[in-house]
Amino acid sequence: MKTKLPAAIVCSIALAFLMLTSGCGWLADPGRITVAHMKDKTIRREDIDRYLRALPTEERPHIASRGDLLRVLNQMIDIETKERLAKVYEGRPEIAVPREQAAMVFDSRYPELGQMLQASRNMQMSDAEREFIQVERESRIDRVQKELMGESAVMLRVQEDSAAGTISVSEEEYQREFEYQKDHLK
Repeated sequence: MKTKLPAAIVCSIALAFLMLTSGCGWLADPGRITVAHMKDKTIRREDIDRYLRALPTEERPHIASRGDLLRVLNQMIDIETKERLAKVYEGRPEIAVPREQAAMVFDSRYPELGQMLQASRNMQMSDAEREFIQVERESRIDRVQKELMGESAVMLRVQEDSAAGTISVSEEEYQREFEYQKDHLK
């Protein structure tokens, strides 16, 4: 009887350890792995996956290496930073982007969607299909407008900091940016 008691204790401890470490899959979930920290936010792999799924198909990058993943992470942080800065400067005329300008930028980036909308009148598309294309175009124009406002906000911030003399770039920062961008410079 004495030999069964320690074996039962060992089995129950092992079972409890297994249950605690697996966390029902939550702790072992690869999506929960922390990738980066912003000031008040933790970015996890699932956040990057969600960001990639939200991108239109033609904008979604092919991830083949850690460098590609780092590029996507930097893009994600860049967009979020610009959106936050645009909210700070919201209402200022310097960052206002007219919808017509955003539509022109969108049409120059994605001319095929505008062509498809024009061709839909000649093709035998239903009104619902034409409306879907129009709604898709409008939502993408909204995204482009937010992006342009974010870029305007960054430029305004740079101008303000430059005028105040509070902005400087060190040689190490130049070198780090070059190393990051050197594949795109060729």
